[in-house]
Amino acid sequence: MTTEPRHQLRLTHHIDHDLVDGLFNSRMLDRGDRELFRDGWATSARELPELGEPLFRTKAESAETILIELGEVLLSISLYSGMVHLQASAGSSGPVELLVERLRRELPAPDPSSAHEVTVTFWTYGPQGPVPSWRSIAVPSWDEIRDNYAATTRSGLEGLMRDFQPAHGGSLCSGTGLPARARPSVCGRSRGSGATGATSTTSSTRTRSSGSTPTI
Repeated sequence: MTTEPRHQLRLTHHIDHDLVDGLFNSRMLDRGDRELFRDGWATSARELPELGEPLFRTKAESAETILIELGEVLLSISLYSGMVHLQASAGSSGPVELLVERLRRELPAPDPSSAHEVTVTFWTYGPQGPVPSWRSIAVPSWDEIRDNYAATTRSGLEGLMRDFQPAHGGSLCSGTGLPARARPSVCGRSRGSGATGATSTTSSTRTRSSGSTPTI
Protein backbone atom coordinates (compact mmCIF):
# COMPACT_ATOMS: atom_id res chain seq x y z
CA MET A 1 0.00 0.00 0.00
CA THR A 2 1.35 3.41 -0.95
CA THR A 3 1.87 6.05 1.72
CA GLU A 4 1.92 8.96 -0.76
CA PRO A 5 -0.66 11.73 -0.30
CA ARG A 6 -3.91 11.15 -2.11
CA HIS A 7 -3.81 14.55 -3.76
CA GLN A 8 -0.57 15.80 -5.25
CA LEU A 9 0.43 18.90 -7.15
CA ARG A 10 3.04 18.47 -9.85
CA LEU A 11 4.65 21.76 -10.89
CA THR A 12 6.12 21.94 -14.38
CA HIS A 13 7.50 25.04 -16.02
CA HIS A 14 9.12 25.67 -19.39
CA ILE A 15 12.17 27.82 -18.69
CA ASP A 16 12.15 29.23 -22.21
CA HIS A 17 8.97 31.09 -21.22
CA ASP A 18 10.02 32.79 -17.99
CA LEU A 19 12.65 31.34 -15.69
CA VAL A 20 11.95 33.79 -12.85
CA ASP A 21 8.25 32.87 -12.83
CA GLY A 22 9.17 29.22 -12.38
CA LEU A 23 11.59 30.00 -9.55
CA PHE A 24 8.97 32.19 -7.87
CA ASN A 25 6.26 29.53 -8.05
CA SER A 26 8.56 26.81 -6.75
CA ARG A 27 9.80 28.88 -3.82
CA MET A 28 6.28 30.11 -2.97
CA LEU A 29 5.04 26.52 -2.66
CA ASP A 30 8.08 25.52 -0.59
CA ARG A 31 7.39 28.41 1.78
CA GLY A 32 3.75 27.46 2.17
CA ASP A 33 2.53 30.99 1.43
CA ARG A 34 -1.24 31.42 1.45
CA GLU A 35 -1.54 34.87 -0.14
CA LEU A 36 -0.53 35.71 -3.72
CA PHE A 37 -0.86 39.22 -5.14
CA ARG A 38 -0.21 40.44 -8.71
CA ASP A 39 -0.15 44.02 -9.90
CA GLY A 40 1.24 46.27 -12.61
CA TRP A 41 1.29 49.95 -13.52
CA ALA A 42 2.97 52.53 -15.74
CA THR A 43 5.87 54.37 -14.12
CA SER A 44 8.25 57.23 -14.81
CA ALA A 45 11.09 55.35 -13.05
CA ARG A 46 13.96 54.14 -15.21
CA GLU A 47 15.34 51.54 -12.80
CA LEU A 48 14.17 49.41 -9.90
CA PRO A 49 14.78 50.76 -6.38
CA GLU A 50 17.50 49.24 -4.22
CA LEU A 51 15.78 46.32 -2.47
CA GLY A 52 18.73 44.27 -1.23
CA GLU A 53 20.50 41.14 -2.39
CA PRO A 54 18.28 39.26 -4.86
CA LEU A 55 17.82 35.51 -4.99
CA PHE A 56 17.93 35.78 -8.77
CA ARG A 57 18.19 38.59 -11.31
CA THR A 58 17.81 38.88 -15.08
CA LYS A 59 18.83 41.98 -17.00
CA ALA A 60 18.54 43.01 -20.62
CA GLU A 61 18.54 46.28 -22.48
CA SER A 62 16.10 48.62 -20.63
CA ALA A 63 14.65 45.65 -18.70
CA GLU A 64 15.28 44.07 -15.32
CA THR A 65 13.59 41.37 -13.24
CA ILE A 66 14.53 40.32 -9.73
CA LEU A 67 13.38 37.65 -7.31
CA ILE A 68 13.92 38.56 -3.66
CA GLU A 69 12.69 37.86 -0.14
CA LEU A 70 11.85 41.00 1.83
CA GLY A 71 10.94 40.07 5.37
CA GLU A 72 7.89 37.84 5.17
CA VAL A 73 7.30 38.57 1.49
CA LEU A 74 8.56 36.74 -1.57
CA LEU A 75 8.69 39.25 -4.42
CA SER A 76 9.21 38.98 -8.16
CA ILE A 77 9.29 42.40 -9.80
CA SER A 78 10.05 43.52 -13.37
CA LEU A 79 10.60 46.92 -14.93
CA TYR A 80 10.69 47.37 -18.68
CA SER A 81 9.37 49.86 -21.24
CA GLY A 82 7.98 52.12 -18.53
CA MET A 83 5.87 49.38 -16.94
CA VAL A 84 6.14 47.65 -13.56
CA HIS A 85 4.88 44.10 -13.11
CA LEU A 86 5.08 42.25 -9.81
CA GLN A 87 3.85 39.23 -7.94
CA ALA A 88 4.25 38.89 -4.20
CA SER A 89 3.36 36.13 -1.77
CA ALA A 90 3.32 35.75 2.00
CA GLY A 91 1.58 33.90 4.79
CA SER A 92 -0.88 36.79 5.23
CA SER A 93 -1.99 39.80 3.18
CA GLY A 94 -0.75 42.55 5.53
CA PRO A 95 2.99 42.45 4.69
CA VAL A 96 2.21 42.21 0.96
CA GLU A 97 -0.06 45.26 1.03
CA LEU A 98 2.55 47.32 2.89
CA LEU A 99 5.27 46.33 0.41
CA VAL A 100 3.12 47.16 -2.62
CA GLU A 101 2.30 50.58 -1.14
CA ARG A 102 6.02 51.22 -0.69
CA LEU A 103 6.82 50.14 -4.26
CA ARG A 104 4.10 52.39 -5.68
CA ARG A 105 5.76 55.33 -3.92
CA GLU A 106 9.23 54.39 -5.14
CA LEU A 107 8.03 53.61 -8.68
CA PRO A 108 5.52 56.44 -9.23
CA ALA A 109 3.12 56.76 -12.13
CA PRO A 110 4.10 59.30 -14.80
CA ASP A 111 3.12 62.90 -14.13
CA PRO A 112 0.65 63.87 -16.88
CA SER A 113 1.69 67.51 -16.53
CA SER A 114 5.33 66.78 -17.33
CA ALA A 115 4.98 65.19 -20.76
CA HIS A 116 2.26 64.87 -23.36
CA GLU A 117 2.70 61.14 -23.86
CA VAL A 118 0.72 57.95 -23.44
CA THR A 119 2.05 54.40 -23.31
CA VAL A 120 0.19 52.06 -25.66
CA THR A 121 0.38 48.34 -24.96
CA PHE A 122 0.01 45.98 -27.92
CA TRP A 123 -0.72 42.31 -27.30
CA THR A 124 0.21 39.38 -29.51
CA TYR A 125 -0.52 35.71 -28.95
CA GLY A 126 2.37 33.30 -29.48
CA PRO A 127 3.31 29.72 -28.62
CA GLN A 128 3.87 30.67 -24.95
CA GLY A 129 0.64 32.68 -24.61
CA PRO A 130 -0.10 36.41 -24.71
CA VAL A 131 2.94 38.70 -24.92
CA PRO A 132 2.77 42.51 -24.47
CA SER A 133 4.94 45.19 -26.02
CA TRP A 134 4.86 48.90 -25.23
CA ARG A 135 5.35 52.14 -27.12
CA SER A 136 5.13 55.73 -25.88
CA ILE A 137 3.55 58.20 -28.29
CA ALA A 138 3.26 61.99 -28.13
CA VAL A 139 -0.30 63.31 -27.96
CA PRO A 140 -1.96 66.73 -27.77
CA SER A 141 -4.11 67.84 -24.86
CA TRP A 142 -7.90 68.00 -25.19
CA ASP A 143 -7.83 71.80 -25.10
CA GLU A 144 -5.59 71.78 -28.17
CA ILE A 145 -7.86 69.62 -30.32
CA ARG A 146 -11.41 70.16 -29.03
CA ASP A 147 -12.17 72.76 -31.71
CA ASN A 148 -11.40 70.19 -34.43
CA TYR A 149 -14.74 68.49 -33.70
CA ALA A 150 -18.26 69.46 -34.67
CA ALA A 151 -20.30 70.89 -31.79
CA THR A 152 -22.39 67.73 -31.26
CA THR A 153 -19.34 65.46 -31.25
CA ARG A 154 -17.37 67.85 -29.06
CA SER A 155 -20.20 67.97 -26.53
CA GLY A 156 -20.23 64.17 -26.27
CA LEU A 157 -16.48 63.95 -25.89
CA GLU A 158 -16.35 66.62 -23.19
CA GLY A 159 -17.94 64.18 -20.74
CA LEU A 160 -15.17 61.66 -21.31
CA MET A 161 -12.49 64.25 -20.57
CA ARG A 162 -13.77 65.34 -17.14
CA ASP A 163 -12.52 63.97 -13.82
CA PHE A 164 -9.64 62.06 -15.38
CA GLN A 165 -7.46 60.21 -12.86
CA PRO A 166 -3.92 59.33 -14.04
CA ALA A 167 -3.07 55.63 -14.23
CA HIS A 168 -6.69 54.70 -13.45
CA GLY A 169 -7.34 52.76 -16.64
CA GLY A 170 -10.15 52.49 -19.14
CA SER A 171 -10.99 50.73 -22.35
CA LEU A 172 -10.89 51.29 -26.09
CA CYS A 173 -12.62 49.56 -28.98
CA SER A 174 -12.64 50.29 -32.69
CA GLY A 175 -14.37 48.69 -35.65
CA THR A 176 -14.03 48.28 -39.39
CA GLY A 177 -16.55 48.31 -42.20
CA LEU A 178 -19.79 50.24 -42.58
CA PRO A 179 -21.22 51.61 -39.30
CA ALA A 180 -24.20 49.25 -39.31
CA ARG A 181 -22.02 46.19 -39.88
CA ALA A 182 -18.78 47.15 -38.12
CA ARG A 183 -16.71 44.33 -36.77
CA PRO A 184 -14.38 44.72 -33.77
CA SER A 185 -10.79 45.14 -34.89
CA VAL A 186 -9.11 46.52 -31.78
CA CYS A 187 -10.21 46.08 -28.18
CA GLY A 188 -8.41 46.32 -24.91
CA ARG A 189 -7.97 47.81 -21.50
CA SER A 190 -5.89 50.83 -20.65
CA ARG A 191 -3.72 51.99 -17.81
CA GLY A 192 -4.12 55.70 -18.23
CA SER A 193 -1.39 58.25 -17.79
CA GLY A 194 -0.70 61.17 -20.03
CA ALA A 195 -1.98 64.43 -21.28
CA THR A 196 -5.16 63.16 -22.89
CA GLY A 197 -6.17 60.95 -20.00
CA ALA A 198 -5.87 57.49 -21.47
CA THR A 199 -3.23 54.92 -22.17
CA SER A 200 -4.53 52.15 -24.38
CA THR A 201 -3.82 48.47 -24.02
CA THR A 202 -4.94 46.98 -27.31
CA SER A 203 -5.09 43.63 -29.03
CA SER A 204 -5.75 43.13 -32.71
CA THR A 205 -8.00 40.51 -34.29
CA ARG A 206 -8.60 39.72 -37.92
CA THR A 207 -11.75 40.95 -39.63
CA ARG A 208 -13.41 40.03 -42.89
CA SER A 209 -13.90 43.60 -43.94
CA SER A 210 -11.70 44.85 -46.75
CA GLY A 211 -10.85 48.27 -48.06
CA SER A 212 -12.05 49.98 -44.89
CA THR A 213 -10.40 52.14 -42.29
CA PRO A 214 -10.75 51.46 -38.53
CA THR A 215 -12.81 54.09 -36.78
CA ILE A 216 -13.00 54.93 -33.10
